[in-house]
Amino acid sequence: MHLDMIDLEIIRILQSNARTPVLEISKKLGLSRPTIKSRIDKLREEGVIKKFTIVIDRDAVVKNILLLLRMKIDDNRILESLKDEEEIIEIYETMNEKNIVCKAVVRDIDELREFMDKLNKMGVKEVESSIVLKTLKEEHEADIGPEIGITVECEYCGKEITGTPYKFKIYNKEHYLCCPVCLKSYKKKMSYAKN
Repeated sequence: MHLDMIDLEIIRILQSNARTPVLEISKKLGLSRPTIKSRIDKLREEGVIKKFTIVIDRDAVVKNILLLLRMKIDDNRILESLKDEEEIIEIYETMNEKNIVCKAVVRDIDELREFMDKLNKMGVKEVESSIVLKTLKEEHEADIGPEIGITVECEYCGKEITGTPYKFKIYNKEHYLCCPVCLKSYKKKMSYAKN
């Protein structure tokens, strides 16, 4: 899907607060409500936005044990079974010998033992587990921009940006330009607009 700066701004706003009303987004971006609504609908249809959700601080709700598990799994049936386990909250496939990394949550040591037994019965033979003592950083937002392969147009000339964009930040909003000439011209244009 081709995303433009408006799409990126909508995504950034919704990542910051998924409950932001369409009216508020339309005011921030200076576009009509139907335009914003149709863009959000298209982002959902194209699979760019998977779902709207909230992020819960687990420790604030219930005391639990957070685990990181590294496993070697070659059988797709076992991998599919892992997806159904309620203790597992995230699963990643990696390039290491232990090719599956999971994040899991259990209530206590007894439940941890039961969970490890359950993995063994499923056929998971090689498991390394680590108990998370403290979460130092946890981000749930994707870094959206041309640097990660999304097609974006220069905000000055409209040409598609290839490679690393030139960035200009004003009023807490990042703008993307294709070359130093457009960057300079855009800065000049924005300085006139401020006066």
